[in-house]
Amino acid sequence: MFLLQVLCSLWVLCPPLAAQAQNDLSGSNSFSYQEQKQESHSITDLQEALYLSYNGALSPEWRASLAGNLLWQKSSELENPALRPFLSGYLSNEPLWLNATTSFLQDRNYEAGTATLETSNSAMSMGLRPPNLPSVTLNYGLALGEDDLSPKKTDFERTTRSIQLGYRGEGFDVFYLHSESEDVSRLPAVASMTLFQMPKYVAVDGTGAVYVVDEGAAQVLKFNSSGGLIQMWGTLGAGPGQFITPTGIAVDLAGNVYVADAFSARVQKFDGNGNFLLQWGVPGIGPGQFSNPTGLAADATGIYVADTNNNRIQKFDTGGAFLLTWGTTGAANGQFLGPQGVASNGTNVFVADTNNHRIQTFDTSGAFVSSWGTFGSGNGFFSSPRGIAVEAGGFVYVADSGNDRVQRFTTLGGYVSQWGSTGTGDGDFVNPIGIAADASGNLFVVDSDNDRVQRFLASGAFITGWGNTTTPAALESRREHRLDSVGGSFSYSLGAALTFSGNFGVTRTLAEDNLLAVDAETTSLWTAPSVTMRLLRDVSLAYNFYIQEDSADIGSVDTERRNLTHSTALTLVPYADVACVLGYHESALNEASAPETSSRGPSATVSMKPLRFANVNMSANQTVSEVEGQDPTVSYVLSMVTNVTIFRQNVTSLGYTHTITNDRATDTEGTIDTATADLYLLPWRRLSVSSRNTYSVSATDAATSFETVAWSTSAAVSWLLQEGTSLSTGLTHGVSNPDTGPRTSRWTGVSSASYQWQGHTASVFYSSTRDISDSQSIGATTRLVLSQTTTAGFYAQWTFGTDNDGDRMLRADVTVAF
Repeated sequence: MFLLQVLCSLWVLCPPLAAQAQNDLSGSNSFSYQEQKQESHSITDLQEALYLSYNGALSPEWRASLAGNLLWQKSSELENPALRPFLSGYLSNEPLWLNATTSFLQDRNYEAGTATLETSNSAMSMGLRPPNLPSVTLNYGLALGEDDLSPKKTDFERTTRSIQLGYRGEGFDVFYLHSESEDVSRLPAVASMTLFQMPKYVAVDGTGAVYVVDEGAAQVLKFNSSGGLIQMWGTLGAGPGQFITPTGIAVDLAGNVYVADAFSARVQKFDGNGNFLLQWGVPGIGPGQFSNPTGLAADATGIYVADTNNNRIQKFDTGGAFLLTWGTTGAANGQFLGPQGVASNGTNVFVADTNNHRIQTFDTSGAFVSSWGTFGSGNGFFSSPRGIAVEAGGFVYVADSGNDRVQRFTTLGGYVSQWGSTGTGDGDFVNPIGIAADASGNLFVVDSDNDRVQRFLASGAFITGWGNTTTPAALESRREHRLDSVGGSFSYSLGAALTFSGNFGVTRTLAEDNLLAVDAETTSLWTAPSVTMRLLRDVSLAYNFYIQEDSADIGSVDTERRNLTHSTALTLVPYADVACVLGYHESALNEASAPETSSRGPSATVSMKPLRFANVNMSANQTVSEVEGQDPTVSYVLSMVTNVTIFRQNVTSLGYTHTITNDRATDTEGTIDTATADLYLLPWRRLSVSSRNTYSVSATDAATSFETVAWSTSAAVSWLLQEGTSLSTGLTHGVSNPDTGPRTSRWTGVSSASYQWQGHTASVFYSSTRDISDSQSIGATTRLVLSQTTTAGFYAQWTFGTDNDGDRMLRADVTVAF
């Protein structure tokens, strides 16, 4: 029936397609079988997917594209087969375009197969882009869901509408945006306080307590590991301890909790009981400023923030003092497109580079280490990964949100296993986002669109889940949100000597929630001009200014906030291979209900290439952070990185970073010294050798001083035996030796061999991790090209170890294109 509906939709939307000589109609049909055994739990899964795509001209003026897919799935975990259709279309006649998508799901496995849930999602966009005139974009979305239970557990309707006007002239552009959304939930029972309204990210502390951010309720909820609610804190607002759109969460070694509030562009710090301690961050692009901060992570060296819309990672100390930042916009190594998840094991920092569909690894000073993954649904591929966690056993877990699954890797990026599929049953997901691991290796995954948290063993075996509990009442939940925003940007040059640029805008939001009985109105006004002057041929001066005024009327609480930031940078290029930048920044945040906070400090950077085959980068900065009425915190960061090309592509890199933080309020001083050495050799054209060594010492001088020494070393060899045949092997050893706890050590090794011939590929791999609990994996994969339109693949993996002896995964698939 669903296939018939899709085919009918294709014919109704584009009946003349078959008559057009310029049409491009293509598609594919794929069939796959997968068997997975984890501990005593065995899963079999059978899938068939049909995909159709059309792209062509309806007439000399009109072009159209249409795509649809239909997925059929039968699994031992499902009571009934599942069928999921999706259809999208695009129509254009410049300057007019139209885009529409729709999907429908009849889930007969709802509530363990005892009920049926029907959901649908439709969206439509229309735009007009006339040359030299304002552009117009209209958007509309509708989501519906209802089950056949008595009483119902699901009955909702969500609508979104927006209009955007824009105009781009010579040297400037302006825009206006108006959007409205309405979320109505009609239930004979409403959720109790343990029901999430929009859960996002999760963190676990040293005692095993689980903290979940509930964005929809503007709260943080604390549970025990079995889902028992311990406490909750937070309300809707912009004041201390309040949230507007809370997202990421992390817990440091002392048990303090950090929460990122994306809309407010700040991070708040609480103790483990939810008592507000401090906050930092304002909207902007400078150090310590954010644009939609999302994921958080904490280790012994600091707090990492995924500054999503600024496409970078920022690092702070536990007092909110800025330490360093890395990342720019792009798809190269070290660049990001909307990073959302971040995790750290104290040696490496793992970042879910969401819109690049990959994972990137860095050391704790931001130096790039490795990258793995690309867009897709196969093993080791990703579709918008959003959450990431690393556990003591040496494995990295990724919430592969777009594929509704969790994937497991070694810290070097070697694929190990996966679990999860689209659905509402135990172990199923719909848009999993947050993921965290406790000290025992248990995994907690936020199944966001199912409004729940699920707990798994490290192998992926389901343990328990919580959320969606109800208490009797007959209420209708209704939420409404309206936003108006107007702004623009400009750039004007007077020759090559003087350039004025900047952006400005004002945003007003209105929100109503009948269950929370809260009406909120917020207004934000900002402007950010900058001036760049070329004083001499080799000397330039840049000045940046940013000011934002915020006001919020939430219930009976009125708040106001003012943020002012300015910075100056003097750039000198005395020689062709030498550049010096001297800078100074100062910022202040003034809130009506909180003491004024400020930071300031100078910085200096020198980049030089003293020899044709070597370059040196040195930097130093000082930051003084101060809260009104308290003694300041002063931090110093000195770093140097040297890259030397030994011969052609043989490169070595040496780096050193020294950080000092002096908290005068507590008379505490902390230091972190990190040294790195990287080596890449190409002794022969077909052989490459790489190595990385890191050594760090962190110490705190307080009433009770402590010191931690950590080092890691890794090496990898890749050998291309002949065209199409290659071997690779890698080994990593990491040690952490704190003087207040036990010494930990971990060995990880990965080896693989691959062969390609006439389009066919085959490979085998072996990985081993040795620490507190040992594990080993061996596997093979192959892809055969049977004809110009048919391919077949096979994947097999066996895992042996203390916790997962005899686990296996087998997968076979065939795809026919036409």
